[in-house]
Amino acid sequence: MLLSKIPVLFLGIIFFFAGGTVQAETLSIQGSTTVFPVVQVLVEEYEERNPAFRASIGGGGSGVGVSLLLDGAIDVALSSRPLSEGEWRRAEEAGLDVHEVIIGYDALAVVVHPDNPLEGITLEELAGIYTGDITYWEELGWSEGGWIMPISREFASGSFEVFDTLVLKEELIRPDGLMLVSSLSVFNEVRGSPSCIAYIGLPYVGEGVRILPVDGVFPTSESVSAGEYELARPLYLYLAAPPEGALAEFIDFSLGAEGRRIIEEEGFVP
Repeated sequence: MLLSKIPVLFLGIIFFFAGGTVQAETLSIQGSTTVFPVVQVLVEEYEERNPAFRASIGGGGSGVGVSLLLDGAIDVALSSRPLSEGEWRRAEEAGLDVHEVIIGYDALAVVVHPDNPLEGITLEELAGIYTGDITYWEELGWSEGGWIMPISREFASGSFEVFDTLVLKEELIRPDGLMLVSSLSVFNEVRGSPSCIAYIGLPYVGEGVRILPVDGVFPTSESVSAGEYELARPLYLYLAAPPEGALAEFIDFSLGAEGRRIIEEEGFVP
């Protein structure tokens, strides 16, 4: 199978001409709850300029989106992690000409409640919390913190797979950790409890949580672009077919100034 990596965003529609009337087929997009918000905004902005363009978008996680794509159920899968070797083999066996598209970069921010006085954390300490080697905040210098509640995304999430690779090194997460199905639910859990620590994509960081620098580096556009922040990752679209025809117009929009502006405003690095 030929693996095509296209450093652009692809979304599109297929036009059917019948009796001089243009009809649009709805493009189906689903997957990562991290990539979902920015693609939703891109689609909405493009639809305003091109009324014939139609796309339906859903979440569910990277694994869900990729599985649906390989089953032929959707046109574009949103993913915050690359396809596995097994998934590429599955695509090849299904005869799919899957294309990988990187639309930008994100960083997993490590967040705590504002009442937590911790000034920063190391990758080693973070791994210790999630694997169970560190269970009380006093072990990290907060004597009144009590027991640590680690919050994680569920196993099908691209965020978890990235965290597993970069932090856990495929060690088992401690059994009393809380696994949640969306980045928004992770944010709300940390905002409501000083005992919690979690990781979420930068666009989900809002008032009520505080970002910890990891090994002395905060997740910013500059640190991600420079490769200084260790918990950064590409954001992917996986396409069931190569772009062609009218799809080029949307690609031009996504590559242009407006598309880059949207990606940056949504908290990602273009």
